[in-house]
Amino acid sequence: MALYLLSQMPAARVVPDEVVPDQISVSAGISACEKGGEWQMALLLLSQMPLAGVVPNEFSFNAGISACEKGGEWKMAPYLLSQMPAVGVVPDEISFGAGIKSCGTARIWEMALSLLASIRGNQLQPAAALYGQAIGATWPETVSFGLFDQAILDQTWPNMLLESGTWIDLHDHSCCSAVLAVSWWLAEVVRQQLGKIPTEESILFEVITGWGKSRMPWQPAGSDLQVSVRRFLDEGIDAGRLRALYPSSPAAPRQ
Repeated sequence: MALYLLSQMPAARVVPDEVVPDQISVSAGISACEKGGEWQMALLLLSQMPLAGVVPNEFSFNAGISACEKGGEWKMAPYLLSQMPAVGVVPDEISFGAGIKSCGTARIWEMALSLLASIRGNQLQPAAALYGQAIGATWPETVSFGLFDQAILDQTWPNMLLESGTWIDLHDHSCCSAVLAVSWWLAEVVRQQLGKIPTEESILFEVITGWGKSRMPWQPAGSDLQVSVRRFLDEGIDAGRLRALYPSSPAAPRQ
Protein backbone atom coordinates (compact mmCIF):
# COMPACT_ATOMS: atom_id res chain seq x y z
CA MET A 1 0.00 0.00 0.00
CA ALA A 2 2.89 2.37 0.74
CA LEU A 3 4.30 1.77 -2.73
CA TYR A 4 0.88 2.24 -4.29
CA LEU A 5 0.42 5.58 -2.54
CA LEU A 6 3.86 6.70 -3.74
CA SER A 7 2.93 5.81 -7.31
CA GLN A 8 -0.26 7.91 -7.08
CA MET A 9 1.42 11.06 -5.78
CA PRO A 10 2.62 12.56 -9.10
CA ALA A 11 -0.86 12.44 -10.61
CA ALA A 12 -2.49 13.83 -7.47
CA ARG A 13 -0.04 16.62 -6.62
CA VAL A 14 -1.63 19.88 -5.63
CA VAL A 15 1.29 22.30 -5.96
CA PRO A 16 2.65 22.16 -9.56
CA ASP A 17 6.09 23.53 -8.73
CA GLU A 18 6.90 20.97 -6.07
CA VAL A 19 8.74 17.69 -6.68
CA VAL A 20 6.36 14.92 -5.71
CA PRO A 21 7.15 12.49 -4.16
CA ASP A 22 9.67 14.31 -1.96
CA GLN A 23 12.33 13.22 0.54
CA ILE A 24 9.81 12.63 3.30
CA SER A 25 7.39 10.51 1.31
CA VAL A 26 10.06 8.38 -0.41
CA SER A 27 11.90 7.87 2.90
CA ALA A 28 8.62 6.75 4.44
CA GLY A 29 8.18 4.31 1.57
CA ILE A 30 11.69 2.92 2.11
CA SER A 31 10.96 2.60 5.83
CA ALA A 32 7.73 0.72 5.06
CA CYS A 33 9.66 -1.72 2.85
CA GLU A 34 12.23 -2.14 5.62
CA LYS A 35 9.56 -3.01 8.17
CA GLY A 36 7.96 -5.38 5.68
CA GLY A 37 11.23 -7.22 5.04
CA GLU A 38 11.41 -6.08 1.41
CA TRP A 39 15.04 -4.98 1.29
CA GLN A 40 15.27 -5.23 -2.51
CA MET A 41 12.39 -2.79 -2.97
CA ALA A 42 13.84 -0.49 -0.32
CA LEU A 43 17.12 -0.30 -2.24
CA LEU A 44 15.28 0.18 -5.52
CA LEU A 45 13.42 3.19 -4.12
CA LEU A 46 16.65 4.61 -2.72
CA SER A 47 18.48 4.20 -6.04
CA GLN A 48 15.64 5.83 -8.01
CA MET A 49 15.45 8.98 -5.87
CA PRO A 50 18.07 10.95 -7.91
CA LEU A 51 16.36 9.91 -11.15
CA ALA A 52 13.12 11.38 -9.81
CA GLY A 53 14.84 14.64 -8.86
CA VAL A 54 14.75 13.81 -5.14
CA VAL A 55 17.97 14.04 -3.15
CA PRO A 56 18.36 11.22 -0.57
CA ASN A 57 18.89 12.37 3.01
CA GLU A 58 20.04 10.59 6.17
CA PHE A 59 16.56 9.20 6.81
CA SER A 60 16.47 7.64 3.33
CA PHE A 61 19.87 6.00 3.76
CA ASN A 62 19.20 4.90 7.34
CA ALA A 63 16.00 3.15 6.31
CA GLY A 64 17.85 1.48 3.43
CA ILE A 65 20.68 0.30 5.71
CA SER A 66 18.18 -1.02 8.25
CA ALA A 67 16.37 -2.87 5.44
CA CYS A 68 19.64 -4.57 4.48
CA GLU A 69 20.26 -5.54 8.10
CA LYS A 70 16.84 -7.12 8.45
CA GLY A 71 17.22 -8.85 5.09
CA GLY A 72 20.59 -10.34 5.99
CA GLU A 73 22.38 -8.38 3.24
CA TRP A 74 25.26 -7.25 5.41
CA LYS A 75 27.54 -6.32 2.48
CA MET A 76 25.12 -3.66 1.27
CA ALA A 77 25.05 -1.85 4.62
CA PRO A 78 28.73 -0.72 4.60
CA TYR A 79 28.37 0.07 0.88
CA LEU A 80 25.45 2.42 1.51
CA LEU A 81 27.40 4.06 4.34
CA SER A 82 30.29 4.67 1.95
CA GLN A 83 27.94 6.27 -0.60
CA MET A 84 26.42 8.81 1.77
CA PRO A 85 29.23 11.43 1.63
CA ALA A 86 29.15 11.33 -2.19
CA VAL A 87 25.66 12.85 -2.17
CA GLY A 88 26.42 15.28 0.65
CA VAL A 89 24.87 13.22 3.44
CA VAL A 90 26.84 12.77 6.67
CA PRO A 91 26.30 9.38 8.37
CA ASP A 92 24.91 9.76 11.87
CA GLU A 93 24.72 7.46 14.88
CA ILE A 94 21.66 5.68 13.49
CA SER A 95 23.46 5.04 10.18
CA PHE A 96 26.50 3.50 11.82
CA GLY A 97 24.37 1.63 14.34
CA ALA A 98 22.36 -0.06 11.60
CA GLY A 99 25.57 -0.94 9.74
CA ILE A 100 27.20 -2.39 12.86
CA LYS A 101 24.10 -4.38 13.67
CA SER A 102 23.99 -5.73 10.13
CA CYS A 103 27.58 -6.97 10.40
CA GLY A 104 26.87 -8.42 13.83
CA THR A 105 23.86 -10.35 12.57
CA ALA A 106 26.10 -11.89 9.91
CA ARG A 107 28.87 -12.49 12.51
CA ILE A 108 31.29 -10.32 10.50
CA TRP A 109 32.62 -8.73 13.67
CA GLU A 110 35.81 -7.37 12.06
CA MET A 111 33.71 -5.14 9.80
CA ALA A 112 31.62 -4.08 12.79
CA LEU A 113 34.81 -2.94 14.54
CA SER A 114 35.91 -1.07 11.44
CA LEU A 115 32.61 0.80 11.31
CA LEU A 116 32.87 1.65 15.00
CA ALA A 117 36.39 3.00 14.50
CA SER A 118 35.23 5.18 11.60
CA ILE A 119 32.66 6.88 13.83
CA ARG A 120 35.32 8.96 15.52
CA GLY A 121 36.59 9.96 12.09
CA ASN A 122 33.15 11.46 11.49
CA GLN A 123 33.39 13.59 14.66
CA LEU A 124 30.93 11.35 16.49
CA GLN A 125 31.27 9.96 19.99
CA PRO A 126 29.96 6.40 20.28
CA ALA A 127 26.97 6.36 22.61
CA ALA A 128 25.35 3.53 24.55
CA ALA A 129 23.42 2.28 21.52
CA LEU A 130 26.53 1.99 19.33
CA TYR A 131 28.62 0.34 22.01
CA GLY A 132 25.79 -2.08 22.75
CA GLN A 133 25.49 -3.03 19.08
CA ALA A 134 29.26 -3.32 18.63
CA ILE A 135 29.63 -5.51 21.73
CA GLY A 136 26.76 -7.65 20.49
CA ALA A 137 28.46 -7.96 17.09
CA THR A 138 31.78 -9.07 18.60
CA TRP A 139 30.49 -11.27 21.41
CA PRO A 140 31.82 -13.78 22.48
CA GLU A 141 35.18 -12.78 20.97
CA THR A 142 37.77 -11.50 23.45
CA VAL A 143 37.75 -8.12 21.70
CA SER A 144 34.29 -7.47 23.20
CA PHE A 145 35.98 -6.96 26.59
CA GLY A 146 38.18 -4.26 25.09
CA LEU A 147 35.11 -2.51 23.70
CA PHE A 148 33.48 -2.61 27.10
CA ASP A 149 36.62 -1.21 28.75
CA GLN A 150 36.67 1.65 26.23
CA ALA A 151 32.99 2.32 26.85
CA ILE A 152 33.69 2.59 30.57
CA LEU A 153 36.53 5.06 29.87
CA ASP A 154 34.15 7.08 27.68
CA GLN A 155 31.62 7.17 30.55
CA THR A 156 29.03 5.65 28.26
CA TRP A 157 26.77 4.61 31.16
CA PRO A 158 27.25 7.44 33.71
CA ASN A 159 24.28 6.36 35.84
CA MET A 160 24.96 2.62 35.76
CA LEU A 161 26.11 2.38 39.39
CA LEU A 162 23.68 3.37 42.15
CA GLU A 163 23.76 3.32 45.94
CA SER A 164 27.57 3.60 46.06
CA GLY A 165 27.92 0.69 43.67
CA THR A 166 25.76 -1.83 45.49
CA TRP A 167 23.16 -1.52 42.71
CA ILE A 168 23.78 -1.76 38.97
CA ASP A 169 21.23 -0.39 36.50
CA LEU A 170 21.30 -2.08 33.07
CA HIS A 171 18.51 -0.16 31.33
CA ASP A 172 20.78 1.38 28.66
CA HIS A 173 22.53 -1.89 27.80
CA SER A 174 22.13 -4.50 25.12
CA CYS A 175 21.96 -8.13 26.24
CA CYS A 176 25.65 -8.74 25.60
CA SER A 177 26.90 -5.50 27.12
CA ALA A 178 24.70 -6.16 30.16
CA VAL A 179 26.41 -9.51 30.75
CA LEU A 180 29.81 -7.84 30.50
CA ALA A 181 28.65 -5.05 32.80
CA VAL A 182 27.55 -7.53 35.47
CA SER A 183 30.82 -9.47 35.25
CA TRP A 184 32.79 -6.20 35.51
CA TRP A 185 30.62 -5.06 38.42
CA LEU A 186 31.17 -8.32 40.31
CA ALA A 187 34.91 -8.29 39.66
CA GLU A 188 35.70 -4.63 40.22
CA VAL A 189 32.95 -3.08 42.36
CA VAL A 190 31.34 -5.83 44.41
CA ARG A 191 34.72 -7.28 45.33
CA GLN A 192 35.82 -3.90 46.70
CA GLN A 193 32.57 -3.46 48.60
CA LEU A 194 32.90 -6.88 50.21
CA GLY A 195 36.42 -6.06 51.28
CA LYS A 196 35.20 -3.02 53.22
CA ILE A 197 32.72 -4.74 55.55
CA PRO A 198 33.45 -6.97 58.56
CA THR A 199 33.04 -10.69 57.92
CA GLU A 200 30.11 -10.94 60.36
CA GLU A 201 28.07 -8.34 58.50
CA SER A 202 26.01 -8.78 55.33
CA ILE A 203 25.39 -6.45 52.40
CA LEU A 204 22.68 -6.51 49.72
CA PHE A 205 23.61 -6.17 46.05
CA GLU A 206 20.96 -5.55 43.43
CA VAL A 207 20.84 -5.88 39.64
CA ILE A 208 18.19 -3.74 37.94
CA THR A 209 17.13 -5.03 34.53
CA GLY A 210 13.56 -3.77 34.20
CA TRP A 211 10.73 -5.55 32.45
CA GLY A 212 11.03 -4.15 28.93
CA LYS A 213 8.81 -1.09 29.36
CA SER A 214 11.82 1.20 29.09
CA ARG A 215 13.46 -0.67 26.21
CA MET A 216 15.47 1.73 24.09
CA PRO A 217 14.44 2.22 20.42
CA TRP A 218 17.62 0.50 19.22
CA GLN A 219 16.94 -2.59 21.33
CA PRO A 220 14.90 -5.08 19.29
CA ALA A 221 11.75 -6.56 20.75
CA GLY A 222 12.36 -10.00 22.12
CA SER A 223 15.91 -9.27 23.30
CA ASP A 224 15.16 -10.15 26.90
CA LEU A 225 17.94 -8.55 28.88
CA GLN A 226 16.71 -10.00 32.16
CA VAL A 227 16.81 -13.56 30.81
CA SER A 228 20.40 -13.04 29.56
CA VAL A 229 21.59 -11.71 32.91
CA ARG A 230 19.78 -14.42 34.89
CA ARG A 231 21.30 -17.12 32.69
CA PHE A 232 24.76 -15.65 33.24
CA LEU A 233 24.33 -15.51 37.01
CA ASP A 234 22.79 -18.98 37.18
CA GLU A 235 25.95 -20.42 35.65
CA GLY A 236 27.73 -19.57 38.86
CA ILE A 237 30.46 -16.94 39.15
CA ASP A 238 33.40 -17.85 41.38
CA ALA A 239 36.42 -15.75 42.29
CA GLY A 240 38.72 -17.69 39.98
CA ARG A 241 36.54 -17.07 36.97
CA LEU A 242 36.30 -13.37 37.75
CA ARG A 243 40.10 -13.13 38.04
CA ALA A 244 40.37 -14.79 34.63
CA LEU A 245 37.91 -12.28 33.13
CA TYR A 246 39.44 -9.26 34.87
CA PRO A 247 43.07 -10.03 35.78
CA SER A 248 44.84 -7.70 38.17
CA SER A 249 47.60 -7.02 35.66
CA PRO A 250 46.53 -5.08 32.53
CA ALA A 251 49.06 -7.08 30.52
CA ALA A 252 47.64 -10.43 31.59
CA PRO A 253 45.52 -12.16 28.94
CA ARG A 254 41.80 -12.53 29.53
CA GLN A 255 40.37 -16.04 29.49
